[in-house]
Amino acid sequence: MLQRRRWDAVFSGPQHFLRNKRREGEEYRSEMSAFELRKNLPVL
Repeated sequence: MLQRRRWDAVFSGPQHFLRNKRREGEEYRSEMSAFELRKNLPVL
């Protein structure tokens, strides 16, 4: 049981890191820059 906990502690870090990076990327892609707004707004 103790070995299982150690194993989970070692490998849970990268999972959290990757999950946070995916969220960060989704937030980044969901926002438009000022350039994109000027370029695309007249089209809408």
